[in-house]
Amino acid sequence: MGCTQHIFGVSTALTTKQKSRPRRKRETGIVVRPEGFEPPT
Repeated sequence: MGCTQHIFGVSTALTTKQKSRPRRKRETGIVVRPEGFEPPT
């Protein structure tokens, strides 16, 4: 539970600057629908 989190943390960190939202929303958006990760709604 360290390597996986690290990889995700890097990807989420990039989106965090643009999204500025909880990583849960970002992680789910990217996993559920990659094209829907851009719009928060």
